[in-house]
Amino acid sequence: MGASGWDYYVPYQEDLDAALQRLRREVFEAGDYYWVNGGDWRPEEEREPRPESLEELWADELVQGGGHALDPGHLPCRRA
Repeated sequence: MGASGWDYYVPYQEDLDAALQRLRREVFEAGDYYWVNGGDWRPEEEREPRPESLEELWADELVQGGGHALDPGHLPCRRA
């Protein structure tokens, strides 16, 4: 089993949920996430294009099953 990780920093916002949602949107739009259905582990003919929306991404069965695509299991934060 492999592992990966990312670190993202955003300016402090009082509303942490809004900060997380904005970051998720920015990462998604930049394509800076692992798309499990397009991975090299699948035969070329079975690879799927990246989703066109966050809703489409979250609806995918493999994304719902866990993993690390835009899904922080914990959200460490520091108050300045």
